[in-house]
Amino acid sequence: MKRAELALVAAYAAMVPVGQLLFKLASLRHHALEGPLPLRLAQNLPLVGAFLWYALSAALWVAILKRTPLSAAYPAAIVGAALVPPLAWAAFGDPLTWTMAGGYGLMLAGLWLLAPRSA
Repeated sequence: MKRAELALVAAYAAMVPVGQLLFKLASLRHHALEGPLPLRLAQNLPLVGAFLWYALSAALWVAILKRTPLSAAYPAAIVGAALVPPLAWAAFGDPLTWTMAGGYGLMLAGLWLLAPRSA
């Protein structure tokens, strides 16, 4: 993967946990809203923001896939998923266990094995 493509994939990977944090904020805010469900959904600004954020990230992902094979881009993009638990712990006090850390460590080790090597 070229440097520019790697930068785009890294940006996408960073977008994933931000979207997840917005969805968590939306779930916390949802209980405080009143009225019929469609109105509550429209008034839930973190939810609206999460949808807009994911629309932007989807557009970036399509741009990435125009330049990069899916088999190369996807493993690098998954790194963003590994950022969600520690960020959720920091932002919301979500549990973070050694088992989870070990699982994500194994996942990252697998991604390292998939990374292209210079010959």
